Amino acid sequence: MHYQFHDIKFQAAVGCHIENRKDDADIAWVGGGSLISDKIILTAAHVLWSPDYGRIRYALLGTLNKKDNTGLLLNVINTLQHKLYNRKLNNKMYDIALLTLHERVKFNEFVRPICLPVSDRKINSELIIAGWGEINNKAESSEKLLTGNIMENNVSCSNRLKNNFDPKTMICAQGVYERKDSCKGDSGGPLMAIMTNLCCSYSIEGIVSFGQGRCGDNPVGVYTRVTAYLDWIVQNAWPDEWKKFNKKI
Repeated sequence: MHYQFHDIKFQAAVGCHIENRKDDADIAWVGGGSLISDKIILTAAHVLWSPDYGRIRYALLGTLNKKDNTGLLLNVINTLQHKLYNRKLNNKMYDIALLTLHERVKFNEFVRPICLPVSDRKINSELIIAGWGEINNKAESSEKLLTGNIMENNVSCSNRLKNNFDPKTMICAQGVYERKDSCKGDSGGPLMAIMTNLCCSYSIEGIVSFGQGRCGDNPVGVYTRVTAYLDWIVQNAWPDEWKKFNKKI
């Protein structure tokens, strides 16, 4: 991936607490997420628990550099994964979750939410991934937010992954011009598209879920398809509004 898109203001880094760390770096940034309201971050279910550091406790907003002290550091006080998600299964279904922050975020020139993929949106066919994950399988993550352009290609995943790929609930995508791919540490981050009918705004089309083989060597990534879970997202992120809406129907 490469450096770009300084107007990505909804991107979050999510992290765990490191016990007994001798220096000040007591947070391990293990994945990403997307701010969808003033208190809720959308991410992947498999990111909620790190085998090395335990549960997600922190979220960082408002910065392109995860080591920048000017970013907005928040506590995660509640996590909710889809009830049908099962970490032990290999099919990666229902890989979606919500994080609740300890306080409401004030939107400003550095922090704002991403749009959910409503039915009347018009988007570019070229999709964008972003994250602070590993670079070229070097086992070290990027300090600066990286992005890459990819295109949906569900035929590729249907051929490679067989029964582990469901095009109704997943998006398969790969590099447009180069071997672009998401990698370890990008999980939970957004697969987004620029909306052509709403100036300078992004729609979150997918969530980084899993890949096959080494990042970039086999550059096909699988993303949770957000449109398949819109009702679940709204019901849990805005429960009061959801109840009012259903009473009117």
